[in-house]
Amino acid sequence: MNINELKIKRRLVYINSLYVEHRSLNKTGRLINLSGERIRQLLAQGHNLGFFKYENSKKQFILVWSKKISANVLKRELTKSGNLFEIQKKYKVPNKILKKLVKLYDIDKPELINEWRKRRNVKEYKKMVAKMGYSPTSTEMRKDKKFNALWSRIWKAEGCSLSDFRRFHGIDEPKKYKQNKSKD
Repeated sequence: MNINELKIKRRLVYINSLYVEHRSLNKTGRLINLSGERIRQLLAQGHNLGFFKYENSKKQFILVWSKKISANVLKRELTKSGNLFEIQKKYKVPNKILKKLVKLYDIDKPELINEWRKRRNVKEYKKMVAKMGYSPTSTEMRKDKKFNALWSRIWKAEGCSLSDFRRFHGIDEPKKYKQNKSKD
C-alpha cells in the first residue's frame, strides 16, 4: 500500500469513527466541513474497499427493529391475528417498518393471512355448532344471514364444499333426519 492509499485509508477510518460516535451523517460532516451526502459517499467507499462495515442509517434502523421482532415472531403474529395493524399496536412498530420487515424476511403475507382466516372460520363454525347444538347443513347456513357470511368465508378461504371443510377439520357431519311416514 503506497502513501496515498494509506492516507485515504486513515481518512476513511477516521470519518467512520466520527460517524460511529455521532450516528449522524450531517453531524459528522459539520465536524470536518463536509456535507452529509459526502460523508455517506466516503463511508460507502470505505465499506467497498473493505476498511470497515457501513450500513446506511435506513438499513441500520430496519436492523434494529429486526432484533426486536424476529421473522418467526412476525410470522406467528401474522398467522395469529392476520392483521399488520394489530402487530403494529402490540409491538409499537411504525407501519412502514413493519412492511419493510415483512419484505426483509420474505414473508408470504397473503398465505399467512389465509391461514389465519381458515383458523378463524373453524373457530366460528365450532362456536355456531355449540350454539345450535348440531352441525347445520349448508342449506341451513345459507338461510341465516350471519351463518351465510361464515359459509361464504369458508368457501373463499378453503376453496371447498362445507362437507370437505368439516372432513378436513375433523368436524362431525350433520345428522340426516328421516321423515317418519305415519300410516293412518
